Amino acid sequence: MRTGLVIALAVSLAANVLLGGFVAGRMIGGPPHEFFHGAHGHGRGGGAMMFGDLDALSPQAREAFRAVFKTHHDEMRGDFQEVMRLRGAFADALAADPWDRARAEKALADLRVVESKQQTALGAIMIDAFEKLSAADRKALIDSARDRRRAMDARRALMRGRHMDGDEPDARSPDDDDAPPPDGDR
Repeated sequence: MRTGLVIALAVSLAANVLLGGFVAGRMIGGPPHEFFHGAHGHGRGGGAMMFGDLDALSPQAREAFRAVFKTHHDEMRGDFQEVMRLRGAFADALAADPWDRARAEKALADLRVVESKQQTALGAIMIDAFEKLSAADRKALIDSARDRRRAMDARRALMRGRHMDGDEPDARSPDDDDAPPPDGDR
């Protein structure tokens, strides 16, 4: 049972590292890849990855939203770097030979404390940012985020080979004459 728990914790940590790293990296990192630019050429950095496309906002609201994140940039970067350091320490503890359970548990506890602090700070920053928006802009940004989430879920489902409604997709497109039939027969 303990092995299963350790594996479950490691998988959970890996998922959190991936998601947290992606979100924090997009918020803190340099200029976004062209994929992340909105229709008006504005990047989605500065927290918008969590809340949809900033193009859903009026230009004034977009600037106000970004300004809140700019004021916290150094703090968020420091928190991000500390989390990355502690994730590395946890990974090192998991890979240690000889195995040291106490070291791994301490590394995980240290990581969780800093991640919790980071999430609390990010939540406060988001509240500050949303406080600067009108009700219409808040709704537009949340609606955009929900729409994008549904689209991402649909893409993930298709990549896993099934539609959102649970039906299996057609194995080949009607336009794909060169692809072998689904059963492999020609």
